[in-house]
Amino acid sequence: MKRLSMALLVLFAAPSCSVLNAAARGDVGGALSASRDVAHDNAGKVLAASAKRDELDKKYCIPLQKTPVGWDEEKAVGGAIILGDLENVGYFIDHDDIHDARVLMKKVAAKEPVALSPSDKNDLTTYVARVGANLAGFSPRPGIPWVFGVVESKDPAAFSAPAGYIVVTTGLVKLTQNEAQLASVLAHEITHVTLQHSLKRYQAQRYEFCHGLVTTKAAADSGVGASELGSGTVAAAADVIDDYFQNVKNNGMNVDGFGAKTAVQMIDFVRKVTGTRLDDNEEFAADLGGIELLAAAGYDTAEMGTFLKKMPDGGSFMGKHPATAKRVEKLDAWRKENAFANGSVKPPLDPVVAKVIK
Repeated sequence: MKRLSMALLVLFAAPSCSVLNAAARGDVGGALSASRDVAHDNAGKVLAASAKRDELDKKYCIPLQKTPVGWDEEKAVGGAIILGDLENVGYFIDHDDIHDARVLMKKVAAKEPVALSPSDKNDLTTYVARVGANLAGFSPRPGIPWVFGVVESKDPAAFSAPAGYIVVTTGLVKLTQNEAQLASVLAHEITHVTLQHSLKRYQAQRYEFCHGLVTTKAAADSGVGASELGSGTVAAAADVIDDYFQNVKNNGMNVDGFGAKTAVQMIDFVRKVTGTRLDDNEEFAADLGGIELLAAAGYDTAEMGTFLKKMPDGGSFMGKHPATAKRVEKLDAWRKENAFANGSVKPPLDPVVAKVIK
């Protein structure tokens, strides 16, 4: 009888006190009856949690599948991505007491005019911003507040984020031989933004983030484990979950309204779903859209292919790209089919580049 009692203890994982007591007394019938009561009670909780999850899912999450990302949300998402990308590199801006980061942020928030203090580094940043702003003016989204910057890194790279954040490294600028080549990089990244490549990844996944939180909340409120409601859960503390649901509406998420802990979790999520390599078709689309911008702005479109050949094969502005030969082949074919794309303007780089990029 003692061995039977031990077997029952193993059989009923985490049994209630009534089950344990009955098993310890050797009361097999009592133990089975008590375990059925526990199982029935737990099943009721799981059903209640499922109903609660479905209710919250319908209210908060399902609308996110159909609702486009609004501007405020795009801006917050883009800021989260670009800050994550830049956390391990140095900003290529000279600060002083007047133009330090905190003062600049306050001025921007107050919509006051901002000017960088005079320096060679700031002149280069201003030059890149001027070239980028000119190109963006010919894009399908000329009115958004585009931001162009330079960061200190030997690696030749450029990257972009939703809402018009474009950054190039000093290593990339060093490889350019004329302004048209620099413009070709910026035009490629501008096109990623206008075609919303990263933003579409985010939009496709934000339902999953929301669904995971409602699963966790419904389970906690009903006294069951989140794993009992299926996969896709997101580990989060109760205060993060409550904060999230105060800032998610049918028309999207108010990311700027999140508290610090919620913002950190959201940023991690955003970087995870947008940091994956773009597919070849998206890169080809950015090349072709970029060459259209070059043509519209009066640059020699052949310079995009010339610059691409300087990059490692399959290497990048940021991460892996299609084979260089394939990209150049597509660009050359497009240029032959579009006579207006055969310009000959190759403006030299601004003299400030030679002073700063060694």
